[in-house]
Amino acid sequence: SEIVPASLRGAAVSPINILGGISAVLATVTVYESDKRSGSLSYQIPLAVQCVLPAALFLLTLFLPESPQWLVSKYCMNQARKNLRNLRAWSDAQIDDELRVMRLIELSEHSLAEGTQFWQIFNRNNIKRTVFAAAFTSCSVSVSGSLISTTYITVFFIQLGLGSAYTVTVVATSMILAGGIAAPFVVYRFGRRTIAFGGFALLIVIDMIAGGLAFSTSKGALLGIVALSCILNFIYYAVYSPLALIIPSEIAAPKLRTHTMSYAIIWVYLAEVIANFALPRLTDPGAADLGAKTYLIFCGLMFCNLVMIYWFLPESAGRSFGEIDEMYRAKVPMRKWRRYKTTTIAIAAVEGKPVQVVNV
Repeated sequence: SEIVPASLRGAAVSPINILGGISAVLATVTVYESDKRSGSLSYQIPLAVQCVLPAALFLLTLFLPESPQWLVSKYCMNQARKNLRNLRAWSDAQIDDELRVMRLIELSEHSLAEGTQFWQIFNRNNIKRTVFAAAFTSCSVSVSGSLISTTYITVFFIQLGLGSAYTVTVVATSMILAGGIAAPFVVYRFGRRTIAFGGFALLIVIDMIAGGLAFSTSKGALLGIVALSCILNFIYYAVYSPLALIIPSEIAAPKLRTHTMSYAIIWVYLAEVIANFALPRLTDPGAADLGAKTYLIFCGLMFCNLVMIYWFLPESAGRSFGEIDEMYRAKVPMRKWRRYKTTTIAIAAVEGKPVQVVNV
């Protein structure tokens, strides 16, 4: 989020879901094929495949440049310029202009000077950002209904009586990949609030219809639930999942971004533990036996989530970190962020044209 131009930030961060989709398809196919083998290979093959991807990603990290924004915060201006030069296909004047903006923003952050501590994310100036970042990110895991159609999809389809549950699971995880591929284009084309309202509304409708179909035992209703689960995977990974990655990295105070993201991730895993504990007890025939009716619970939770984003989700698309910080300090209502004119102006990132910085 720190190394790309502001207008490309969403499109650059969201492709992580493409790797997630590829991993989901690869994992499903690997387990499906390994299950047919006898002996120790049935578990050794999945474990081996599971080790290969992290090893490859580790090697790629060796070539990653350090964030110019972070280097500026450490007063390593020459190295920051060198890294920025490698990251931008711009002229030297444009590079210097962006570097100047970073430096001015850094100087304006005197309230968060050297010695920044984790607990500063809870002070009066940052608590609103911190709580929303954690709530929004953790809710992306636990309240959309995606856990049924992703983590528990094979078990759930077996409970529904499908004879070829693994085959359907491959299709469902392929929809995850398709959603991940669509995500960068969706995020780049539309604003954060537009995507959230439209996508979340669609997820509410899907949860409602799928839960309603669960009251019928007909084959058509069963196929409808399966189809809606696959569609939910696509919409979730095209809309909700990328926003859950982008929003916390955008709204955090510049010097507290790492701390804010770390705090949000804590809540992601806590929510996942709770959801994974609760979901089997809701769907399993030996427990609450709600089956696909569980989608109705997620429908209600998603409606609450829609109310939350109306009041707390800012329109941060295309805004520099300095502009976002200024609007939070000015307490601009979230619904007015799109048209608000800040005094902190950054680079016109798409064209690479420098603009004047005023009153930073």
